[in-house]
Amino acid sequence: MALRTTLFLAFLTCAAPVAWSAGPSNAQEKGAEAFIAAVAGGNAQTIAQEIHPDELDKLRGRLLTLLRAEASRSDNTYRSRLFGPGRSLADLESMTAVRFYAALSDRLRLRARQFQKFDWLAAIPSDKVVYLMGFGIPPKDRGAVKVAVTVGLMQYGSLWKAAIPTEIEAQIDDLLEGRAAPGAAPAAAAGGAADGAGVVAVFVEFVSIGRSERYASKSDVLYPPAAPADIIEPVWSPALRFGPHTARPQCHLSRSVSCGTCRAAGPRRG
Repeated sequence: MALRTTLFLAFLTCAAPVAWSAGPSNAQEKGAEAFIAAVAGGNAQTIAQEIHPDELDKLRGRLLTLLRAEASRSDNTYRSRLFGPGRSLADLESMTAVRFYAALSDRLRLRARQFQKFDWLAAIPSDKVVYLMGFGIPPKDRGAVKVAVTVGLMQYGSLWKAAIPTEIEAQIDDLLEGRAAPGAAPAAAAGGAADGAGVVAVFVEFVSIGRSERYASKSDVLYPPAAPADIIEPVWSPALRFGPHTARPQCHLSRSVSCGTCRAAGPRRG
């Protein structure tokens, strides 16, 4: 009991000031599942239709303001990086928010697996966005590994629509600043740890620990004798490290390998 209480308090500390919600509503689940299905399908306009209209309008307005200011200086660097050299400003201004996002998505990468069903565990509000977190369960012919997923949602009347993933916002910023080659942005899993990444990492670790009754504590290191069956390699969050592990991010306490520092500092997972 003391161990579980400690882990739960660690989760709440790292998630603050995010509030905890007992679980998602049916409308939230439908919104998240529709977005993940759209991303898995790969059609840009279908994806855009599952994003909250206010999010699309804000993105379109922000980028058009930037492109107009650039055009006033007889420059087209940003426009070429985002849309390629063949798009005129007038063409972009005539597009609806959905078509604008679809045109922009040619330079972006967003990917998701196909799932048969979902095991939603929690809905965590953060400002105007609610993050749904759980596991995607694949069809039988696509393996048995449950994949941790998260989707940011915003209310849209009686419905819930996806917020633009922060991974997409980061890719747009990379393109504007010339940090990524056009069309070669890194792939990201929709519903992965891209949105609210710190909260997601702690949440997945907390869930993985909570599902196992065999966790124990030795010295200053929390470690499980065996990983939970439904998670191949749980995230070892800095929030759940104690003692000498606190200051060493990305310490790999896997079943078969541990880093040299871990071997010197204390016991490893067996």
